[in-house]
Amino acid sequence: MQIAIKGHGKPILFVHGWGGSIESLTPLAKNLESSHQTITIELPGFGKSDNPEPDWGVEEYAQEIVNLLKVHKVRKVTYFGHSFGGELGIYLAANTKLIDKLILCNSSFKRTGRKSILARMYHYLFPNNNPPFKMILYRILFRSSDLAKFPHLEQNFRKIVKQDLTNLLEKINVKTLIIWGAKDSITPVSWAYELHEKIKNSELEIVEDARHGLPLRQPELVAKLIESFV
Repeated sequence: MQIAIKGHGKPILFVHGWGGSIESLTPLAKNLESSHQTITIELPGFGKSDNPEPDWGVEEYAQEIVNLLKVHKVRKVTYFGHSFGGELGIYLAANTKLIDKLILCNSSFKRTGRKSILARMYHYLFPNNNPPFKMILYRILFRSSDLAKFPHLEQNFRKIVKQDLTNLLEKINVKTLIIWGAKDSITPVSWAYELHEKIKNSELEIVEDARHGLPLRQPELVAKLIESFV
């Protein structure tokens, strides 16, 4: 797993979403290097990092973050997680003492059980196809899907999308900032209000006209929100 540590001061850990890399949140981290130690990482299976074991889910990814920080002798961090990175932050905040403050940005955490329109169309048209044929069709018809983009993580992805962390929210006791793009179509803004309701001592910042890629597209704005919070 890749890691980059810059700056000085209290550490802030930046964890990217599914499909990201160590570069995804680097522009955001650079805005805070002058006042904090910034730690950006690259999760297994993405960028230049080694692939995880096929049975890895949320718990295993989270434990890998704990192991990495132990190696670098980092004991407490402010944790910033975007999308899947936020999901890992929820797990860590509820189950470890690693996190001093938690920042969730357009975070995944719950499962509705609903299939996307593309997935419903695919299963309607090809209900009995074999797995290799399925992946070929995904690459042709649904090139933007996570399965098509990262076929080497298919087993991990299928496990993760079945893991709902809603029951962990009430276990989070650390001060939490929730940042959300109002026009997010991947993790809807209603999830932000649910997080705010269920996480004690949480604050909510809704950014109008922003979508799921908020911290990637508006790093300066997000950095200002982080600076005010920490």
